[in-house]
Amino acid sequence: MIAENIEIAEMICNIMGVKNQIEFVQDRLGHDFRYQIDSDYIRMTQGWKPEYNFFHIGDFRKALR
Repeated sequence: MIAENIEIAEMICNIMGVKNQIEFVQDRLGHDFRYQIDSDYIRMTQGWKPEYNFFHIGDFRKALR
């Protein structure tokens, strides 16, 4: 399960112990609907692999802490 941006922001606020002050604003023109990182290069050149599966919400929560 992938969390929505608002859920991620709320998790970060909770971990940091700050009051959730998330404010919704009007979307900007040219807004990017998706961001994606390609880790193939660092995997191939450095042998890196992720410690957590970020597509699993439990692992994502663990990684934030």
